[in-house]
Amino acid sequence: MQMVELYALPCEKFGDPSVEQREIRLPFSPQTTGGDVTIVSCRLPPHGISEAHTHADCDEYILFPADGEVEIDGVAYPVKANSVVRAQRGERHECRNTSDEVMYLYCVFAPALPPYGRYPALIAKTNAYLQEKGI
Repeated sequence: MQMVELYALPCEKFGDPSVEQREIRLPFSPQTTGGDVTIVSCRLPPHGISEAHTHADCDEYILFPADGEVEIDGVAYPVKANSVVRAQRGERHECRNTSDEVMYLYCVFAPALPPYGRYPALIAKTNAYLQEKGI
């Protein structure tokens, strides 16, 4: 069995540095814990966004524990608390925190997300943490 304490994991900040950035943690991925999916935790600040992006190689399943909004291919949709949204590979999507409170999104990528952008740095930090903890 593998278990990680989610908020003890290191994070990387993503997004526009002129505003409060989102924090990304990587509890499971082929490059850190093995397996064939990637699981990401995203801390979105009040009224924060995930910035529109696409994934060419995988679908993304996003759990919204609180009300929010998602935009897919230019169309905005309200999202109720405890809903899961699927952004299919190639769909341009952006998640939005519409509240005055911090929101934590949980994302599963299937198949696993190929590392890009800031993910290689996060993978290195996560692997160092896991090694230090003997996980």
